[in-house]
Amino acid sequence: VDQLRQGSGVLDVAGGGSGGGGLAFQLLNFNNISATVVDPRPPDCRKAVSRLLFAGHGRSSPMHERYNTDVTAATEPPRLPRYIQRLVEDSVAAAAKIAPQSDAVEKTPGDGGDAGDGAEIVDDGEVGRVVRDCSVVCGLHPDGATEPLVDFAISKGKPFAVVPCCVFWKTNATLTEQGVRLHNDYVQYLRQKLPAGEIRQAELSFDGRNTVLWWPGSTAAAAAAASGGDGVDEGETTLSDPPERQGGEGGG
Repeated sequence: VDQLRQGSGVLDVAGGGSGGGGLAFQLLNFNNISATVVDPRPPDCRKAVSRLLFAGHGRSSPMHERYNTDVTAATEPPRLPRYIQRLVEDSVAAAAKIAPQSDAVEKTPGDGGDAGDGAEIVDDGEVGRVVRDCSVVCGLHPDGATEPLVDFAISKGKPFAVVPCCVFWKTNATLTEQGVRLHNDYVQYLRQKLPAGEIRQAELSFDGRNTVLWWPGSTAAAAAAASGGDGVDEGETTLSDPPERQGGEGGG
């Protein structure tokens, strides 16, 4: 928990949309860990808020109780995760900078930069710092953002944990060429991005796709990435605009 609380906290990739923000919301409200959602879609935390209020602050299932180390007090409103409206995908331009956030998705009227049900949009000037200083990059069933998430974390030397779900081999030429179509094949394909044994595998205690891949990170790679500022080299994975700003399709 102490490691997760370092820097700007956890990056939750593809945690937006309907029913989204759940992982980031749990980290904020049950562990007091800062969490930021990265997704073109605003995180809709209404279901997570309803569950918290219905169950009552400080109450949880016996299975999860030992992990809930710092629950939001009953006298305080639920906390909502911050939100970066971007994709995590491969950069196509040499020395590309982290692109400005899209203006295509309208913000909720009101004070400040609220999105969706009130999640705070991270200002453009803060995005680089939040990403650079994050403690862990994670994704729970991030679909098309799974491989870019892994590539992004490795390129920055950041620890990551991802639970892969669907295999989008029909829209990924590399997966098609290598015959990666099944979930187990995809898991091994992702593990092969680093030398054998570096990316570790475990099974989580819930139904459905529950295989988690995790990597403790690289101090040397993180230091090198930090010294390079916000720029990235050609082919490196970075954060970019949603496809409506790019004029094409993208994964995420």
